Amino acid sequence: MRFTRHGKTAYLVVATDDGRFIAARLSMYPSLLAAKPSQRGHWKIIGLGDGITWPDLDLDLSTSGIIEGRPDTSRSPTGSSVASSVARWMFSTGAAPKGKGSRRAPLKKDLPERR
Repeated sequence: MRFTRHGKTAYLVVATDDGRFIAARLSMYPSLLAAKPSQRGHWKIIGLGDGITWPDLDLDLSTSGIIEGRPDTSRSPTGSSVASSVARWMFSTGAAPKGKGSRRAPLKKDLPERR
Protein backbone atom coordinates (compact mmCIF):
# COMPACT_ATOMS: atom_id res chain seq x y z
CA MET A 1 0.00 0.00 0.00
CA ARG A 2 1.29 3.44 -0.86
CA PHE A 3 0.22 6.99 -1.60
CA THR A 4 1.11 8.67 -4.87
CA ARG A 5 0.28 11.72 -6.99
CA HIS A 6 -0.64 12.11 -10.62
CA GLY A 7 -0.69 15.79 -11.44
CA LYS A 8 -2.57 17.53 -8.64
CA THR A 9 -4.54 14.42 -7.63
CA ALA A 10 -3.38 12.22 -4.74
CA TYR A 11 -4.13 8.50 -4.77
CA LEU A 12 -4.22 5.55 -2.38
CA VAL A 13 -2.70 2.58 -4.24
CA VAL A 14 -3.21 -0.98 -2.99
CA ALA A 15 -1.43 -4.04 -4.40
CA THR A 16 -3.44 -7.27 -4.40
CA ASP A 17 -2.07 -10.79 -3.88
CA ASP A 18 -2.62 -11.58 -7.56
CA GLY A 19 -0.41 -8.68 -8.69
CA ARG A 20 -3.09 -6.10 -9.53
CA PHE A 21 -2.93 -2.49 -8.34
CA ILE A 22 -6.06 -0.62 -7.30
CA ALA A 23 -5.87 3.17 -7.16
CA ALA A 24 -8.49 5.36 -5.51
CA ARG A 25 -8.52 9.15 -5.25
CA LEU A 26 -7.50 10.21 -1.76
CA SER A 27 -10.35 12.75 -1.80
CA MET A 28 -12.70 9.78 -1.32
CA TYR A 29 -11.19 9.32 2.14
CA PRO A 30 -11.31 12.68 3.98
CA SER A 31 -9.54 11.35 7.08
CA LEU A 32 -6.56 10.18 5.02
CA LEU A 33 -6.52 13.34 2.93
CA ALA A 34 -6.31 15.55 6.05
CA ALA A 35 -3.88 13.28 7.93
CA LYS A 36 -0.20 13.95 8.47
CA PRO A 37 2.18 11.71 6.47
CA SER A 38 3.27 10.01 9.71
CA GLN A 39 -0.38 9.14 10.49
CA ARG A 40 -0.95 7.82 6.96
CA GLY A 41 2.20 5.73 7.24
CA HIS A 42 0.99 3.93 10.37
CA TRP A 43 -1.35 1.28 8.95
CA LYS A 44 -1.99 -2.44 9.33
CA ILE A 45 -3.70 -5.14 7.28
CA ILE A 46 -6.99 -6.34 8.81
CA GLY A 47 -7.44 -10.11 9.03
CA LEU A 48 -6.25 -11.96 5.94
CA GLY A 49 -6.41 -8.88 3.73
CA ASP A 50 -10.03 -7.98 4.41
CA GLY A 51 -9.07 -4.33 4.81
CA ILE A 52 -6.64 -1.73 6.08
CA THR A 53 -6.72 0.06 9.43
CA TRP A 54 -5.09 3.33 10.44
CA PRO A 55 -5.11 3.18 14.28
CA ASP A 56 -3.98 6.81 14.70
CA LEU A 57 -6.93 7.96 12.58
CA ASP A 58 -9.50 5.47 13.93
CA LEU A 59 -10.17 4.51 10.30
CA ASP A 60 -10.82 1.11 8.74
CA LEU A 61 -11.32 0.62 5.00
CA SER A 62 -12.46 -2.68 3.54
CA THR A 63 -10.66 -4.13 0.56
CA SER A 64 -13.98 -4.67 -1.20
CA GLY A 65 -14.95 -1.03 -0.57
CA ILE A 66 -11.71 0.22 -2.12
CA ILE A 67 -12.15 -2.10 -5.13
CA GLU A 68 -15.79 -1.03 -5.60
CA GLY A 69 -14.88 2.66 -5.25
CA ARG A 70 -17.01 3.29 -2.16
CA PRO A 71 -15.99 6.50 -0.37
CA ASP A 72 -15.42 6.66 3.38
CA THR A 73 -18.56 8.14 4.92
CA SER A 74 -17.67 7.49 8.56
CA ARG A 75 -16.74 11.14 9.10
CA SER A 76 -19.74 12.51 7.21
CA PRO A 77 -22.98 12.21 9.20
CA THR A 78 -26.23 12.48 7.25
CA GLY A 79 -26.78 16.01 6.07
CA SER A 80 -23.18 17.15 6.56
CA SER A 81 -20.71 17.95 3.83
CA VAL A 82 -17.39 16.14 3.58
CA ALA A 83 -15.56 19.45 4.06
CA SER A 84 -17.28 20.19 7.36
CA SER A 85 -16.70 16.60 8.41
CA VAL A 86 -12.97 16.94 7.78
CA ALA A 87 -12.91 20.23 9.69
CA ARG A 88 -14.65 18.62 12.71
CA TRP A 89 -12.23 15.69 12.59
CA MET A 90 -9.20 18.03 12.37
CA PHE A 91 -10.33 19.97 15.44
CA SER A 92 -11.13 16.79 17.38
CA THR A 93 -7.67 15.30 16.74
CA GLY A 94 -5.72 18.51 17.20
CA ALA A 95 -4.68 18.49 13.53
CA ALA A 96 -6.34 21.87 12.89
CA PRO A 97 -4.03 24.87 12.52
CA LYS A 98 -3.56 26.97 15.65
CA GLY A 99 -3.81 30.72 15.64
CA LYS A 100 -6.08 33.66 15.17
CA GLY A 101 -7.86 32.37 12.05
CA SER A 102 -8.41 28.82 13.27
CA ARG A 103 -11.67 29.37 15.13
CA ARG A 104 -14.72 27.95 13.45
CA ALA A 105 -17.38 30.24 12.10
CA PRO A 106 -20.60 30.19 14.11
CA LEU A 107 -23.05 27.56 12.98
CA LYS A 108 -26.58 28.59 12.09
CA LYS A 109 -27.84 27.06 15.35
CA ASP A 110 -25.32 29.23 17.33
CA LEU A 111 -26.61 32.52 15.91
CA PRO A 112 -29.39 34.43 17.68
CA GLU A 113 -32.76 34.35 16.00
CA ARG A 114 -33.71 37.39 13.97
CA ARG A 115 -37.09 38.91 14.61
